[in-house]
Amino acid sequence: MQKSKELENSLDYETVEKIQDFLPFIYRLKITEEEFYADLLLYTGDKFDVLPELTKILPLNSLLKFLYIFAGKTIRIPEKRLLSLALRDLDIYYSYVNSPQKLELNRLSKKYNITSQNVLSVIAKIANNLNKPNPLNG
Repeated sequence: MQKSKELENSLDYETVEKIQDFLPFIYRLKITEEEFYADLLLYTGDKFDVLPELTKILPLNSLLKFLYIFAGKTIRIPEKRLLSLALRDLDIYYSYVNSPQKLELNRLSKKYNITSQNVLSVIAKIANNLNKPNPLNG
């Protein structure tokens, strides 16, 4: 949470917004986003292996902002398994926060095929890691 605020405060959004100033040709020439992406990938070469995936999921303006903001930085993306577990854990935490009852505990246990004790551990872990209120203490 702290790192996110630091990053937000360090960004020069005016400069990021002006990134389109580097792309006047897109609006004057008949070029599609797909053509631009293809040229961007050819120009940068194959050393940036995540660009093809980003071009498929981000609109051009968002991609350029992303590239500008994180230029030269290393970005670690969790493995699918870890991402899935994180999403599961957050669902468990917020579901229980919204309905802190034994019935909800049992529902989450069945939904994720884990013991009630594991559900309680996940709730405590999320509360601790995110510095959120622990509904188990209330």
